[in-house]
Amino acid sequence: MLRKNGKNSYSLLTNPNKKAYFDVIGYKPEQIQWDVHNSKARFRVNIQGRRSGKSYSASREAEVAILQPNTRGWIVAPSYELASKIGREIHENLIIKYKFPTISKKVINGNLFYAKFINGSEVWVKSAGTPDTSLVGEGLDWLIIDESAIINKLVWEQYLRPTLSDRQGWALFVSTPRGYNWLYDLYQRGQSNDYPEWESWQHSSSTSRYFRDNIEELRNEPWARMDDNFGKRNTLYTYAFVIESEYKGNGYAKMLKRVFLSWAEKRQQINYVTGHVINGVSAKFTGDIKIVDRIENWQGTGKSFEYYRRDIQSKSPLQKNNPPLITRT
Repeated sequence: MLRKNGKNSYSLLTNPNKKAYFDVIGYKPEQIQWDVHNSKARFRVNIQGRRSGKSYSASREAEVAILQPNTRGWIVAPSYELASKIGREIHENLIIKYKFPTISKKVINGNLFYAKFINGSEVWVKSAGTPDTSLVGEGLDWLIIDESAIINKLVWEQYLRPTLSDRQGWALFVSTPRGYNWLYDLYQRGQSNDYPEWESWQHSSSTSRYFRDNIEELRNEPWARMDDNFGKRNTLYTYAFVIESEYKGNGYAKMLKRVFLSWAEKRQQINYVTGHVINGVSAKFTGDIKIVDRIENWQGTGKSFEYYRRDIQSKSPLQKNNPPLITRT
């Protein structure tokens, strides 16, 4: 392990300890990050909100792997620009700040492409954009896939997964949530006892101390401008209930929704609940419903969605069908 005795000094231990290394570099993971770091699962899926420290913690995980002698690892993302976030952290922390010696490296404008270290370990930073040429190489001991939900499923199955076979390597999937896609299926494996090699976690940006945005800054974002109640602390924003396939069609989602709305109505400070559904679905709801906005090709799905607002404190008669679109100035 790299032990910092002074600005330019180090010692390499043959069996680096993760917690000791984190203590040395001053990294203090939150409990949700410790859960990921301490997991013994071969395949880990960590889904977090934006700006919540997921790439930062992944870079620390990569550094511990690099400090193990003679390891070989990749950092992969949909584009090199995205992958370079973790690569840049490793370069700035392990190579520049703690001066862990390299035998060879490729760094352009501060962006790390490749490094081989004094202990024989190697790391590549790669893009999944051209897998036939960029994702070719020898077997890996470890693999970190950043923003993995955006990567094509076939890239994982045909190019990345096979690289872990020879050396029984591990993989860490890191991503913001992107709906019910192939990464969600892998997340479900981590929640099931049927897949003992898998473990998964999910948490929002607001639960992390790394999320430093404030209400005034967020107010300028396009999604925030949809709702003139943003920042007034009177609205519960988008909610959803995910029902396992074997229980679908039995009314469980409607029951959970009624329980949720009943709970919300008892909170005096909460006046509204919002959600987003496929266009036309909110017309089936009862209550005081208004459409906040309609969005074509929502999140690149090719589907049109509507964001609706439900006034849960309204005393007006129940309304149904064709909720009006709110006019904003």
